Amino acid sequence: MAVKRCESNIDVVKAAEIRIKNVFGNGLPVFLSFSGGKDSLCLAQLMVNLANRGEINMKQLTVQFIDEEAIFPCMEEMTKKWRRIFMMMGAKFEWYCVEVKHYNCFNELSNDETFICWDSTKQDVWVRQPPSFAIRSHKLLRPRIDAYQDFLPRTTVSGITMVGIRTAESVQRLQNIASMTKAGNRMTSKKQVFPIYDWTDNDVWLFLLRNYVDIPEIYLFLWQSGSSKRQMRVSQFFSVDTARSLVKMNEYYPDLMERVIRREPNAYLAALYWDSEMFGRSSRKRKESEQGQEQKDYKQELINLFDHMEIFDTPHKRHVAERYRNFFIAVSAIATPEDCKHIYEGLISGDPKMRTFRHCIREYMDGISITQRRRENMDSKLTAPLSTLRWVDRNLLKPNDYNPNKVSKENLKLLIQSILTNGWTLPIVVRPDMTIIDGFHRWTVAGMEPLLSKLDGKVPIVIVEHKEHSEDIYGTVTHNRARGTHLLEPMKKIVKDSWMKAKL
Repeated sequence: MAVKRCESNIDVVKAAEIRIKNVFGNGLPVFLSFSGGKDSLCLAQLMVNLANRGEINMKQLTVQFIDEEAIFPCMEEMTKKWRRIFMMMGAKFEWYCVEVKHYNCFNELSNDETFICWDSTKQDVWVRQPPSFAIRSHKLLRPRIDAYQDFLPRTTVSGITMVGIRTAESVQRLQNIASMTKAGNRMTSKKQVFPIYDWTDNDVWLFLLRNYVDIPEIYLFLWQSGSSKRQMRVSQFFSVDTARSLVKMNEYYPDLMERVIRREPNAYLAALYWDSEMFGRSSRKRKESEQGQEQKDYKQELINLFDHMEIFDTPHKRHVAERYRNFFIAVSAIATPEDCKHIYEGLISGDPKMRTFRHCIREYMDGISITQRRRENMDSKLTAPLSTLRWVDRNLLKPNDYNPNKVSKENLKLLIQSILTNGWTLPIVVRPDMTIIDGFHRWTVAGMEPLLSKLDGKVPIVIVEHKEHSEDIYGTVTHNRARGTHLLEPMKKIVKDSWMKAKL
């Protein structure tokens, strides 16, 4: 395992150093996903400190930087500086300027829902020119099809990738990392680890200060323009999270703003309409302006939208809308007006990366919001397992050593056919350590074709915690016994009757 649990009585810097040393200690190639932002700078400086103390070998390291074309000049210069530092210490540095797909937050304003970085058909309007040493193509890349999240993992299969993301950045990242930890895993399926996952914003800025790490000047500009510490996120201008930087860009990079608008004509609308439903925002200024206005019936608004699905006029918009519609149908009976507003704003904003949608789903599945209200009057012991429902890698599970239930190969084939016909209707019941309590045969067939390919190696689970091992055994027995038996003659009659009806 690449990351071990650290003691709780050490500070976050020491804990991060232990995680990094453990990754390098595997002897495998190590990759660093570098962006030039504050979190990447913290991770890079941690490695430099460890290398200077002789605790890690920088020759194991390959740094990867995806140049998204539309970036601040100071970010480019900062990345070049760290490229020199890493290469002088023996690490490799891969600077990619390739045609990768990036979702455009202005997708509601045109039919083109994506931004292609370094689009070869638009060289005359590139925001900037690529560096001479940049990698312009790669055999593992599908140009104009892959996002960088698809491409980079293919280049790192031989080792472990470290990423500077933190749970404090967003609810989605908190829930993603938390669910991974609950499952007993310390790495994602893409073999990624997050050494500074538990750092707060204050931890980041204090570490940069104490280590005299230079930061890109854009952070200073954002601070001066009134952005809070949580809002100072820097990346490609057309991302959902960072388009806000366009609002003030005319003040500190007027020439750059001109080039950005030439590249993406709709970008100027961010300054005019950023604080509107077009971008799914809900700021204090907007709330104040809406006071005294008649409250929208967001449930009815959603019904009206879903009655006119033709307005979602591209395949991706249609796909997103259908996902939202199915979710709304499932929860509409218990959803509050606030829940409907959340769903509505996610839908009309386009939600290109499905972040808002995933957040709604997690709230529903984890009982944080919608289902929590329905379970308030229920026995928590009876409903607790459902709050743990999730899809996980099949390989994380392990069979128990006491289940007496055996199934023939013929019945396993019938089980596969049942799942293909009816869908997966019963989750596998497991202990917190991923030992199977009930569902061994469902787990078995999930590793067989065609289910293995169709489910991408995933299975649904719920977690049941028992105090004693005897309770696990009792749980296995009662699950099997509760299903009863199927008498031959009545079952034969059911099959015969259904067959006759089908012929008629």
